[in-house]
Amino acid sequence: MRVSKKASEALSKLSLDFKEGWGQGPVFEWYKKLSRDESSIDRLEIRFDKNGMWHRFVVLYMKDNTVHRFDRRPEAINTWVGLNSPVETRDECIRGLDKEGVEEVERADCEIELLLDGKVDLKVVLSACFAISKTAKDYTVLEHNCFFFSWTILMVTSRYSMPYDHLEPGAVLNRIKHHIPRLTSSIVDDITRLLVNIVAETVSTFKITANEAVYRGMSPLARAVANFPTPILRFFCRRTFSARLYMGLRRQLQAKVKEMLEGIAVRVTRGALLHSSIKRLLAERLWLSDLNKIVSAAIQMELIGILWSAVFDALCKGFGEVNMEDVIQSVHNSRSRVFRNGSRPAQFFAVWNAALHGGLCSARDLAKKEEAEVQQEREDAIRNALREDPDDPNRGLQSLFEQDEEYLLKLSKQMFDRAWSAAAIGAKREAQHVVEKTKGAIESKFHGERERMWQAVWDIWDDTWDRTQRSVRTMSIETLKSVVSQILAAGCQAVLDELNDAKAEGHSLKARILRDKTKRQENHRMTNRTIQELMQKIMEKYTVNGTILDSLHSTMSQVWVHAHNLPPLQTVESMDTMGGVGTTVNINTS
Repeated sequence: MRVSKKASEALSKLSLDFKEGWGQGPVFEWYKKLSRDESSIDRLEIRFDKNGMWHRFVVLYMKDNTVHRFDRRPEAINTWVGLNSPVETRDECIRGLDKEGVEEVERADCEIELLLDGKVDLKVVLSACFAISKTAKDYTVLEHNCFFFSWTILMVTSRYSMPYDHLEPGAVLNRIKHHIPRLTSSIVDDITRLLVNIVAETVSTFKITANEAVYRGMSPLARAVANFPTPILRFFCRRTFSARLYMGLRRQLQAKVKEMLEGIAVRVTRGALLHSSIKRLLAERLWLSDLNKIVSAAIQMELIGILWSAVFDALCKGFGEVNMEDVIQSVHNSRSRVFRNGSRPAQFFAVWNAALHGGLCSARDLAKKEEAEVQQEREDAIRNALREDPDDPNRGLQSLFEQDEEYLLKLSKQMFDRAWSAAAIGAKREAQHVVEKTKGAIESKFHGERERMWQAVWDIWDDTWDRTQRSVRTMSIETLKSVVSQILAAGCQAVLDELNDAKAEGHSLKARILRDKTKRQENHRMTNRTIQELMQKIMEKYTVNGTILDSLHSTMSQVWVHAHNLPPLQTVESMDTMGGVGTTVNINTS
């Protein structure tokens, strides 16, 4: 390794204590004098020396061929300290290693090497060291040791190089689309199962509340079915309605649910992931495992204002979109092959179709109106959350997001109750309309009983719907929760898949890793996931227990947030090449 004359003259140890604050003191006096090549990192290595107590350290190879070494040691180097008792630390940088220093470094095993090709500035490493000095100042044998110091610097550097907030919405949308066929099938199963149960519960509740006048107006077949024991009646209704679903309606519903999911996917990728506050929250996360909370919150933020109306719209078009004149005409068509037992069964099925159509469409219209108001309320809540803390506008927004799951559940219960009430009114209105328009098709000898039957049905209608509502409310909310959880899981997986794609621009680095058994270095294209998985394995190997491991994760996250939010520094370029203009380098990528 060639060592420049300037680097040889600068050979010295530099304490990384940062007592004078960010941007001040000896470290930054040195940094601000560096040229672009002198401050641009070509390679970053973690090496470990097995002589005596194992010691890890960071080595930086700069674009101008100088080499710097970063170490953490306890100040009382010759004194054994308690396993996790904090002692004063000695963090330092040995600048511009000479030939002997480079040879000493290269005798130590290289655990991992990141090939940065000058795309990362020294300021990123200094920001990590500064944040460590504020977050984990003291040395502890089991926790804030040389391993923690070295791997935290590497994590901050790799995380800076592969930002989470630079997501291409189109790429994420394409990944979500791969999940849509599976999602569609699963959600249609959930919805049809719910509707079958609601139909069965409604019919059995009508049976319980019906009086003699209702039974007298029924056809013999309908009366026989109505006299089934309630469990058998529920089973019969489930089988009958399920059969209807598989006679074309399921295909319609699948098409509409697929259309609904595609609309949600577009809205989420173009709305949530491009939201400036979401991007800032993503930027402040170090670990991929923490992204689920942010991505889920972003998706929920979009779902809150559209989910119920989207579901009801799919149901209305999949189940309830019928031509009422055709329904009415089917009762008058005495030659229908479907209803060979006469016009009374035909009227019964026509009323059922009308009630389903009217109920679903009324629920959809109510949901659209309610959710328009909810969307406005959410926009106001987000604006207020951003104003709560001007110094940290994301704090209020994150707090709002953390409440979204509870808010969505509360909203779902409220929306279900209102939609159910609207559906009851709409279903009754359409059912009465069909009865009125088809009574002329009923044989004259049945007119009296039939009119008394329908009047008795209207009398118990509201009570029956109220009772059914109480019975199916919980299962309806649980179904919606299942739909939401499936959408959230697919959205989160799509984002993680995109971030973990080594072929995607800006989401991978070239690296070399030492294999323990062979002692050979293997070339890899590494993403945040593969780097974090590698570090996790090493941490588990060298960390005493899970409590300390969790603490290390937390501290590293704090270091990243601190480093990420530091203000920019300036390096002074050569007057000949830059005309005396400084170059601003800022770790904050948002």
